[in-house]
Amino acid sequence: MSKTPAPSGLVQTTHLIVLLLLTACAGGPPIATATGYQYTAGAANIHSYRIEFAGMPEFLKPMLRDEISRVLAQKGLRYTEGDADAILLMTFINDPLPSATLQSGSEDNNGSMTSEVFAARFNARIKIEMTTRIAQERIWSGTLSRVHYVTEGDYMHEAPARDAMRRAFGELFAAYP
Repeated sequence: MSKTPAPSGLVQTTHLIVLLLLTACAGGPPIATATGYQYTAGAANIHSYRIEFAGMPEFLKPMLRDEISRVLAQKGLRYTEGDADAILLMTFINDPLPSATLQSGSEDNNGSMTSEVFAARFNARIKIEMTTRIAQERIWSGTLSRVHYVTEGDYMHEAPARDAMRRAFGELFAAYP
């Protein structure tokens, strides 16, 4: 039985970006969440925020903005593109992992059974920091992460991805005042 050759660098990069969107496919593992900084007293004075991105693929920005905004609206925070009380910085970090071969009969990110295929692996992380706009005081920070296996032909299932992102953001901001 022959093995599928490793995709070229451009194909791997494209797969990497596409798979980040699979972060939240219903059949895949959950998105890991971690908070790295406790809320400061200044958090109670925050009523509006704007979002800035670093290293984030353009097509992910609307999904992330929409889903975190839905969660933060439940906390009484208003998203704006203008002047805001706080800045929410979302930084994309790609940690490549050794490639893997998915064996026949194993589940892919979508919960589907696979035939033996090459899979690029990486840990996609989104580091999130909230700071006050004027004093640049850090109010809160947290991280979303998930290990991905990218095979040729993978594509984004947007509705499940949005649902999982919203749940993960809900976990991250559960204790927000």
